[in-house]
Amino acid sequence: MSSKSLSKESSWAELAAGAMASRRLDRERALLRAREKAGEESETDAAVIGDAAFGHDSAASADDASWEAIEGAFLLVRIALEAKLPGHAALALSVADRVPSALEHLEPRVRFAVAELMELLASILGLEFFNNMLPYLTNSIVTNFERDEAAEAKEEAQKAEAVVDADAAAAAGAAAAAGGMTESMPAKPKGKHDTEGWKSLETSMKALRHMLAGLGGDAREVVNSELLALLFKALRHTNRFVREIGYQTIDACLQAFEAAGQEASLDQAVALAPALAEQLGVGLADNWSQVRFAASVATRTFALLLKQWAPESLAAAYPILLPRMCLNRYYVAQGVKIYSLETWRMVTDGEGPALVARYIEPVVAFYIAQSEADNHAVREAACYCIAELGTKIDRDALVSHVRPLLAALIVCFHDQSWPVRDTACTASGQFVAAFPDAVGDELEELWHLWLEHLSDNIWSVRENAAVALGEVLGAYGEPALARLVAHLDANMAAVDKQPSESQLHSGLDNTTTFGVAAARSARANDPQLHTDQAMFSCGSLAPKLKRGAGCMDHGFRRPAEPWESTDGCVYLVREVASREPAVAARYLPGLAHAASITTFTHWTSLAETVWKQLPAVLKSVGPAAAVDYLPAFAAPLKTVVELGTRLAAHTAAYAVADLIADLGADVVTPILGSVEVTPDGGVVHNDP
Repeated sequence: MSSKSLSKESSWAELAAGAMASRRLDRERALLRAREKAGEESETDAAVIGDAAFGHDSAASADDASWEAIEGAFLLVRIALEAKLPGHAALALSVADRVPSALEHLEPRVRFAVAELMELLASILGLEFFNNMLPYLTNSIVTNFERDEAAEAKEEAQKAEAVVDADAAAAAGAAAAAGGMTESMPAKPKGKHDTEGWKSLETSMKALRHMLAGLGGDAREVVNSELLALLFKALRHTNRFVREIGYQTIDACLQAFEAAGQEASLDQAVALAPALAEQLGVGLADNWSQVRFAASVATRTFALLLKQWAPESLAAAYPILLPRMCLNRYYVAQGVKIYSLETWRMVTDGEGPALVARYIEPVVAFYIAQSEADNHAVREAACYCIAELGTKIDRDALVSHVRPLLAALIVCFHDQSWPVRDTACTASGQFVAAFPDAVGDELEELWHLWLEHLSDNIWSVRENAAVALGEVLGAYGEPALARLVAHLDANMAAVDKQPSESQLHSGLDNTTTFGVAAARSARANDPQLHTDQAMFSCGSLAPKLKRGAGCMDHGFRRPAEPWESTDGCVYLVREVASREPAVAARYLPGLAHAASITTFTHWTSLAETVWKQLPAVLKSVGPAAAVDYLPAFAAPLKTVVELGTRLAAHTAAYAVADLIADLGADVVTPILGSVEVTPDGGVVHNDP
């Protein structure tokens, strides 16, 4: 019978046959109809479904049963148990006998189906089922915890020999047919990835987790030192999927404590808290996002449980958990980030800054260690957290840690990953502004780095370097202003030296891939340009970037192009204008000149920057100065609208709209003219 003809009126035997079909679509349709039928025929005896699944006439009971038939049978039984049909307990008891033989089935989909079914079986049959199954699971986990390299090598050699024999036979046949000779290459040995070769380890761990979840509060009785030793070992396993399930199982144990209630579980939870906190701390800093998320889920359960039952035990765990919980609020994986933010609010009740100040020693030590992590996303998160310390934590608690934190940020300034350099700019500026008197010899090096990053090949790094210098100007006043003015005088007109073929032979394009500027050249097909480039991490689509190393600069540095130096100065003028408007006004002609240069490839990028920052600069210098200098921007406006990219033209149009909002149309339009956006998205400039 075709799966299309199946319906909830079909017999259970017909539905079972469909659930065991070779085609996945047929199996899914049959299981969908079976679920509908079980929901409507609530008086059906569960034994009927059990007989259809594993009876003598069932394909799943045959000696040579396919994995599809076995999986379909277990899924069909699961439907009957979920519907709680009459006799479902007896069905659960009979099916439980079939579980051990399926735990190490060669097909992982069968093992996954059995693992999920075991949660229902545990909820129905209770601790007796768990105790009966635990030896099988423990044996499976222990046996497969380490890969047998010798056995694997023998197996791979046999496979390779079989491939060679098959190739030789095929080659001989082809040669005979062609009347000539062909050559066959032997198969190369295949190396295993960290996630390969563990057989049923992952699914057995998953089955253990499902059984604990199925027991509910009764699982508290089986959480003992032997079980925890097995779980803690899994948390350090090479296979990230095993580590992930390990933390999910820890969460199931914690939920069992919660389900059993405070009176029954308090002493056990408090006794296990130190060991659990240590293991959770490892997972919260795992290099894989899925593991980190699983540990975050378990950490929330752990923290909220102790917060309600034993606050003193939670406080004892804070030196380990608090820094990691805090850092994960800035982690690159959005799931980890959002979940950690919610956990932070739930656990701290708005007292986060005070808690961080109370445990500042372990927090600072962890942040500094993470700023040196191999994972560039972790280094970036560490920079965000260090910046947060400078703005939210009590000054007295942090002042003694300023110099070590600045030293860590200086290392991050030399990072190969631009987001790390970007956040290092922001964090260092905020720190120096908050603690101007606590900065020592690092200040001079920071000055060099800030000014250097005003010419970085990434625009956001240039902007944040300017923001940092603005913070420094606010902290140090006149001495800082003198250095900024000297830099503006030397670099504002650098665009005049820009070659027409910008970024084509020795530079980098201003586009980026995962935080790395992409190399672009007229010699784009030169093999040297595609050798020894950034490597990408499996699964995360993130490049394996080098961290900074003391005073050594990162390995992805090239000389700044002149237009980029001018671009950085535009951002710096904006920052100076907000604090020293009279000084910034002197550089408005320089901004107009920069926006008028069209003789190099990326002139529209510089023009966009000028038009984006112009409204803020003119607002800071005041209406009088704005009106005096506004005529200089009339010609650049006409040029960018008529000759620039659509993005640059729209940027200029938005700038004109902002100027009209600040100064009035009666002031701006007679000087600059009007700018209109056409229905097709184009931009038109009308002369005054």
